[in-house]
Amino acid sequence: MESILTARARRLVACFLTLIPLSVYGWGRDGHQLVGDIASHFLSPAASAKVAELLTDDLDASGQPSGRTTLGEVASWPDEIRSTAAGKGKSGWHFDDVPVCGNVPRSQWCADGNCASDQIVRFYGVLVDKTSTAREKNEALKWIVHLVGDIHQPLHSADDDDRGGNTVVVTFGGKRTNLHSIWDAQIVQRLVREKSLTGDVMARSISTPQQKAWVQGDSAAGTSINRWATESNLLARNVAYGKLPGGFACGSALTKTLAIQDDYYNSAAVVVEEQLEKAGYRLAGILNAAFQQDGAAVANATPSSATAPSPVLATNKPVDWWFVFKLNSKAFAGCGAQQQRVCTFGGEVQTYTFGQQFVYASKEAPGLQQGDGCVGTTAADPLGATFSDIYNNSFYYVIWNDQFYGDPEIAGCGDSCGSPWGHSKGALAWNEEGEGVVIQVSTPSWPASGSKRFPRKTDGNTLGCVKDDDVEVSQHFFSLKLSADDVRKVLAALGNASVVTNPEDPQIVNNGGPADIQQLVSVLGKKSKSTRVTKDALSTGVQLISKPSSLHVPPWQMVSALLDGAPLRTATWWAKPWIYSTTESFDVTCWDASLGKPGAVAIALSGRWNGKVFGLKGGPGPDFNHAKIGVSTDPQRTYAIFGDMNQQGARDGEKCSSSQNGRGGLFYVVSDKTLVKSIADLIEGDTAPVDAP
Repeated sequence: MESILTARARRLVACFLTLIPLSVYGWGRDGHQLVGDIASHFLSPAASAKVAELLTDDLDASGQPSGRTTLGEVASWPDEIRSTAAGKGKSGWHFDDVPVCGNVPRSQWCADGNCASDQIVRFYGVLVDKTSTAREKNEALKWIVHLVGDIHQPLHSADDDDRGGNTVVVTFGGKRTNLHSIWDAQIVQRLVREKSLTGDVMARSISTPQQKAWVQGDSAAGTSINRWATESNLLARNVAYGKLPGGFACGSALTKTLAIQDDYYNSAAVVVEEQLEKAGYRLAGILNAAFQQDGAAVANATPSSATAPSPVLATNKPVDWWFVFKLNSKAFAGCGAQQQRVCTFGGEVQTYTFGQQFVYASKEAPGLQQGDGCVGTTAADPLGATFSDIYNNSFYYVIWNDQFYGDPEIAGCGDSCGSPWGHSKGALAWNEEGEGVVIQVSTPSWPASGSKRFPRKTDGNTLGCVKDDDVEVSQHFFSLKLSADDVRKVLAALGNASVVTNPEDPQIVNNGGPADIQQLVSVLGKKSKSTRVTKDALSTGVQLISKPSSLHVPPWQMVSALLDGAPLRTATWWAKPWIYSTTESFDVTCWDASLGKPGAVAIALSGRWNGKVFGLKGGPGPDFNHAKIGVSTDPQRTYAIFGDMNQQGARDGEKCSSSQNGRGGLFYVVSDKTLVKSIADLIEGDTAPVDAP
């Protein structure tokens, strides 16, 4: 008797539903747009380029140029063609109608590949097939974008003999509709409205542990796609059906109109938001696999444990360390080899005075040599190539800078963070094992994002494409390969120096890897009360010095003392309040006796390269310097030093905490005779006096 009533009830519902539009559009336009937009954030450079190429001449449902150029914009194309000849016979491609109750052979719900999961795999084959035409690949791309979204909608991967909830009548928001429809569209629309969701916002919210969990063991093969559909099926059973008013039981027909209240919406909204994010992230993995150069099908965008970020002179040319000196714009205007500026890491080319010619040295070739092109803009120079490896991959990272100029915002700071914050700028990146690379920079407002997934909101992230003109004066950059233990030492040094960052902002911090490294990262962005300078030997033989802000001493005299009184010549932003040169016998009274005695420290005011003289003072204009470099002038002690700090503050008197004396920073010390000689020649020229005029 029950089976007869159930059948009769279903027929009555079916008749009633002729008055209610049935939903067949997984997620609806809003949801599919979000999935595509999220995926775009996680595409590799190769995949991004290929997607752009395939969408260049995109056509709409009527076969006319669509003008659509992004994954989000084309994501609903398979729904748009349903009523056209191109969409005829393909409605089954949008679903994996696996019953939520009982076990049914795959052949019953996916006969002859007529289901979403099989079509994703088929279209993946079209993308990687070199014989496929551009139009075939364009349409395959659009189908994959759409169908990956579809199978993450729980009611597109489940059925209870009700067409995936299409015959379950509900009211939602005061309107009569059906269960499938509210999961396709209304819940998404309410979420977007209430939480101001965009693809950008959602991509930023995806944590590293989520990324790893969502693609654990994945490939572009059908087994992974089937697993994703199974996840959705369970969510349909437990939430989409399971949380309905009155409950859900297999074999019981849902014949009454169900009023969907906030308790159901709240449970469903959590699932919907995460499923959209999962779909976007996993879609990026599929496309990255399809479009990577070797064609290997590995849909995994998590940090790699097999490789670690490293200093590189150009793509695939790793070195232990490199040093770059960007020459100022008066003596060396523009770019080398007449190269045009490009904004590879975001931003717009600026019209201000600029000079991006550079010289560089490395562990393999420690003598300075002229670089080609425009430093920091492409993967063809040491700075651009090394930063590209960080920015365009999925490593863990920390970006710090006392002059972010409001993007990102730092609590308590405006354009910059003054004393007692550290006067330090740079980027650190590492892999799952903790092995990595550090880049010390002297440039304000760059870098200010560590990943293309989380770009700057109001400014560029490429040298020459940043609103602040940090390429007018001279600058320096130093990059060093790090073991996991080195990364720990660098992080501890950064904390000691009170560097400016925010572990809660994914634009500048992506925390992960070994637990102790994560702990060191989590406490960054705070003002340290330390008064103890630290000095560590790193695995490459480079020494690392960290000055705390509360150690009120002149920075470069401190470095000299820690190098056993080695005499130094240094070039920094030398401006008011000036720290003048000191001799070995000069009595530095702004001092801490535990440091020992400093040697002489001479302040370089001019330098020379390729027969041209350039200024090394601090100041506004094209003939000034913002690099912070130094060398030992004792031939028996061959130190090249790359620092964060200027010779500004006090040697003696009552203002020992002024300017750089009262700020923290890092110094890297490289012992290499050829490098020292080359830098000494670079900054040879006029010298600041010992006595103030």
